[in-house]
Amino acid sequence: MEVYKSPFTSEITVNTKEEAVDAYIGFCGYCNKDAISQFHCSGADAEKCHEVMEQIINDFSNKE
Repeated sequence: MEVYKSPFTSEITVNTKEEAVDAYIGFCGYCNKDAISQFHCSGADAEKCHEVMEQIINDFSNKE
């Protein structure tokens, strides 16, 4: 089990490769910003989340 969190999301718990894919695809669903802030997500904020998204995929890419 791995737990991930960006400065803008709640904790994301991933146990399997399938959950990792779901977390990656639905990452913005974990966002704690209000709808307007999410819609206008800045490049700097998005980059912080993208780093966590990439970590999820990297951690589970070789697991079965």
